[in-house]
Amino acid sequence: MIILKSKEYILFEKAFDSFKTAAQKKQAFYIIETAIDCYSKRGIGNSALSTIANRASCSLSKLKFYFNNSETLILSTLKYIRLLYQEYVVSEISKATNPQQRFDLYFTACLDWPQKNKQYAAVWISAMHKASKDKSVIDLNTIAVQTGLERLATLIQEGKDEKVFFCDSSKSAAQTIHTLMTGFLLSIFTEKQSDRLNKEKILKTQCLKILKSID
Repeated sequence: MIILKSKEYILFEKAFDSFKTAAQKKQAFYIIETAIDCYSKRGIGNSALSTIANRASCSLSKLKFYFNNSETLILSTLKYIRLLYQEYVVSEISKATNPQQRFDLYFTACLDWPQKNKQYAAVWISAMHKASKDKSVIDLNTIAVQTGLERLATLIQEGKDEKVFFCDSSKSAAQTIHTLMTGFLLSIFTEKQSDRLNKEKILKTQCLKILKSID
């Protein structure tokens, strides 16, 4: 599982390297966490920098030292959320010893993390609405999705190489599974839910059929 452990699959890992000291990173992340709280309650487009600075107990000028405008803070916040999500998923995958376990852990991690971190998920969903009007958010999400697809396709290809998965194309299977899982996650946060665990089981069965080419 060399590729899955590669830093190439941890997108935005160096996004905060401009903050040179531990104190600067701590302050920057505190501002981001405060922004997440504001965005999740008011929406990304309805949270002024002055409001976030006040909530973070810092001056507006100090906030702008770290994030010079609203767009920079929004993009940094989205990178932060995606970084935490990726690190969790990759960490879970790394616990497995075979392709089937890796997919099982991938599936569970991808569904569990947003549900355990609902504020973060709410902000990401809000960003998808903003993406319809903002090229910078579209570009960021496109990179994030492509990286996730590459990670999943690599995982599936490893299963094919070890004769565990039998789908024709790792990339096509990854795209289909990603689409199914994204739709499921969106439904969790945008619709009233009943019998969620059973729906997860159905989704898992659909994904395994794709991997094992069961009609």
